[in-house]
Amino acid sequence: EDVNKVKNAGVSDAELAETVGHVALNILTNYFNNTANTEIDFPAVQSLELQN
Repeated sequence: EDVNKVKNAGVSDAELAETVGHVALNILTNYFNNTANTEIDFPAVQSLELQN
């Protein structure tokens, strides 16, 4: 159902496949970094909720 809505909105099969691939790669790298306890190499950013 969701895929049909996306296709009806004008997204091609190739664009949909690319998006799914990027999401899968992001999930894979997140799991890898969590498992490997990779050190974060950029400054922490304060949450918008905490700034108000």
